Amino acid sequence: MPKRWKLYPRQCLNHYEYGSAKNEIEWYHHFRPKGTSKVGYLFTKLLSGNIVPPHRDHFENYMRYHGITDKNLIKRRLVFLEDWKNGHYFQVNERVFIKWKQGEWVEWNHKDIHLGGNIGTSPRYVLQITYSK
Repeated sequence: MPKRWKLYPRQCLNHYEYGSAKNEIEWYHHFRPKGTSKVGYLFTKLLSGNIVPPHRDHFENYMRYHGITDKNLIKRRLVFLEDWKNGHYFQVNERVFIKWKQGEWVEWNHKDIHLGGNIGTSPRYVLQITYSK
């Protein structure tokens, strides 16, 4: 857990994740960014009252699993699985994302600070795709 996250109450940091390290689900290729060869998928459910504090991604597990040594080759994409709902929030650096439509996405790299939260009444579902070429 990043040090900065320790500033927040533990009960507001809960989110539920399901990932696939082996890409064994046949429909994954529909989400694969074009021209990529090494892809990881992670579904996240963020319940009401929970946050993902500001942080930068380190990509250490992804790099180890795929044998990558240069972080600059890696990007992360967040795909919104449902239309935006009141109280759902996402931000990369100083760019705020709200009112998204299902299927829209945002992308960043290891240098970008990002955060999210859910102060609404329904869960926020997203698909996180980590990839390199």
